Amino acid sequence: MYYLFDDERIKLNPIFKERELERFYKLWDEGMDYKKIAKKMGRTHMDIVLLILDRGEVGAIKDRGTGIFGN
Repeated sequence: MYYLFDDERIKLNPIFKERELERFYKLWDEGMDYKKIAKKMGRTHMDIVLLILDRGEVGAIKDRGTGIFGN
């Protein structure tokens, strides 16, 4: 059996406070790429990419033609 992200080298914090989500939505709507969002939020790239996947699956963020790479 294999568990995703079950490696001590992977730094993952999948918990986001409501105010962090609001900030994320704002940055996403501004067209910012995932690396800049991560830097502005003090998160890892992995945290933000997984958040984008999660929020996209439930329709909480709008699709962008450039996806995670922003404008």
